[in-house]
Amino acid sequence: SIVWKDVLFAYALLAAFAFVAHAAARWNSHKLRLALLAGAAIFTSLAVLTRQNGALVLPCAAVGVAAPAWLAQGPRKAIAYGLGFLTVGGALCLGANALLQLRASKALGPIEQIEDLQLWDIAGMLKQRPDLALTVLERDAPKVAQALRENGPKLYTPAMHDPLTNIPAIHSRVIPSVIPVRRQWLTLVLAHPILYLSVRARDFSWLLFNGHPDKCLTYTVGVMGPKAEMKLLGLSYRYDARDAWLVDNYGNPLIGTPVFWHPTFALIGIVAFIMLLWRRKPTDIVIAAMLAAAALYAASYFVIGIACQYRYLLAVDTSALAALLYTSMDWRAFRQLSHA
Repeated sequence: SIVWKDVLFAYALLAAFAFVAHAAARWNSHKLRLALLAGAAIFTSLAVLTRQNGALVLPCAAVGVAAPAWLAQGPRKAIAYGLGFLTVGGALCLGANALLQLRASKALGPIEQIEDLQLWDIAGMLKQRPDLALTVLERDAPKVAQALRENGPKLYTPAMHDPLTNIPAIHSRVIPSVIPVRRQWLTLVLAHPILYLSVRARDFSWLLFNGHPDKCLTYTVGVMGPKAEMKLLGLSYRYDARDAWLVDNYGNPLIGTPVFWHPTFALIGIVAFIMLLWRRKPTDIVIAAMLAAAALYAASYFVIGIACQYRYLLAVDTSALAALLYTSMDWRAFRQLSHA
């Protein structure tokens, strides 16, 4: 599951906006339009449920729905369709999440992840400023403060939070120290915003530019994982000749090239976004909204990113490729527009 959820998010995002684009192209057919928008709502909800920050997709999809309504039926209908899509999509997300929670474990997963992020940020700030005061932790969670002071500067790395948060001195105290860590993190961010932003900028640069493939996982093949979880899922370990071929002939040769470099696709997306807003056909605006959703999703990792693995920004790559395919299918229209 370390990879599939990011792949699922990326392609659920594409599917959602593909449904909206087809609805925009067939706006005059009432029944078909509603059926396509229903499909868009389902895939938008799937994207939101797959990743917490996937919630940024929903308002962008609503804009994509409102745009063709505005062009075809005016602003009042656009507002109605946009708000309606937000409402339906939000209801689907909340309902599906409530059902999933009936089968979920009672572990405080999201809370622990947020605390891991905050501990990582504090360690990054301590690496730059070892004399930084940890007054809140020293008062309310002194052992965590001591562990951070002793281990934070030497174990912090922009690659991931695990080397720090997995040590027993911190990992064993994660749940009891949730509130003190949160307060300490907020105190430091408010008191030293430039220091915080510099730490986050370095973390995000490792993720965006993928300049350390030896430390940041670019791809993975095969089926592998902890034995207990594999057995529970009925899966068997697999790394066979197919996987070896992919590594030797596709994966490793492309590491360090523009094929495995997010800025390549970000540039494609920016150019496509400008071209689409320049022409402004109903489907153009939908595809532009898709690119905006991917960009907002990627930007959110500046604040919440906890590792530099390539998979986190896969949606940037796939949405740019989809936009490139879309614009290339109607290239003559852009040429005619440039000559007009």
